[in-house]
Amino acid sequence: MENDRESRLPDGAGRVLLCMDGMGFQEWYCFKQYLAGYGLRKFNEMAVFALLPTITGISRRALFCAKSKLKELVEEEKGFSQFVRQNWPESRPAGVFINTNERWRREYLSFDYLGLICNLMDDLDHSMLNVQESKEMMQKNLAFQLEKSGLGEMVSRLLEEGYRVYLVSDHGLVWCRGNGYQATRDCGKGKWKTGLTEKAAGRRGTDPDYAATFCSEILGSPQIFLNHLPQYVFNFFDLPDLRIVAQKYNGELWDYQHRMTDDYLIMHFG
Repeated sequence: MENDRESRLPDGAGRVLLCMDGMGFQEWYCFKQYLAGYGLRKFNEMAVFALLPTITGISRRALFCAKSKLKELVEEEKGFSQFVRQNWPESRPAGVFINTNERWRREYLSFDYLGLICNLMDDLDHSMLNVQESKEMMQKNLAFQLEKSGLGEMVSRLLEEGYRVYLVSDHGLVWCRGNGYQATRDCGKGKWKTGLTEKAAGRRGTDPDYAATFCSEILGSPQIFLNHLPQYVFNFFDLPDLRIVAQKYNGELWDYQHRMTDDYLIMHFG
């Protein structure tokens, strides 16, 4: 996204990576219409298909690190700063703001390269309780929330200050209709319960490694949503206060993130 008006910085002197968490095509069209109300209509649009797992903890880090291999991904702040230092060594240190409040901040001007993460769309998607045939209600809520936000003013100010703004999404969300069968991994004598029992032997309430076991052996994913753990986990582990453990080992065994609708861990493997 570029600006036709006079800028206060030399051309190309600043860049902003604005990541809208959970923005699919439908959300983008809502956002695009909203930005048009601020006179922002000049876009170069491009879409790509993701080969990475599109959970936030992987796909968003791939964006900020500019890496495609899972083992090379680090947290957004570190990866973005490394990328800027490698490609623009003479620039000022990069700044990354996670869960931005969708408002302009004057401190943005302290950085030549900015990484901004907005969770507005993803939070709305996950908070919808009554999903019918389409995303219509979610889009109406999004339009309402965008008008209350300061995103339009923020993007306008960044352009006026001479930044080139790259609007990106780490993933979209698609609602679909199932086949009427609700699967469960709590299968009595099935392999999930048996496997978890075997892996949990000797670890009851004494070792945070149960989280790694749960991810690798049961979920097959490095991401755990703490507020949506299945009941069978509590049958096999005497779990302590999950948030205390999450904070205690944050940055060592996993990355702990708090969101409006959930808390989750991204495990460190390898």
